[in-house]
Amino acid sequence: MLAEFLKLILSELQPKGWFSFSKKKPFNRVILGLPEGASDYDHECLFDVMFEQIGAMMVFIASQPLLAAIGSDIEIKSDLATVNIDVGGGTACGVLISKAKVIRSGSTRMAGNALDQAI
Repeated sequence: MLAEFLKLILSELQPKGWFSFSKKKPFNRVILGLPEGASDYDHECLFDVMFEQIGAMMVFIASQPLLAAIGSDIEIKSDLATVNIDVGGGTACGVLISKAKVIRSGSTRMAGNALDQAI
């Protein structure tokens, strides 16, 4: 089911010119973000889909909060800790990062949609 979902997403993005994909010329490297607390089963499923179904050569899986910090241009390798808060539509996640590792994390179901309704 996950494989079919990813194929659907990729087939929607390919005509827009975001990337070129074919079994003859697979992705060299794929970076995927998983939420903190994702199970080993989640990791295995993504690896299987990306290697076997999509044909990726190398797959890297990192925590979403860590990738968000990198995308925000935060120096994650610093000895100083940083706190990132991601407020999404259904959940909010807070994370403490230091030396390129997630030290503490937590999430709640109260987030953007609930905050909008409260206002």
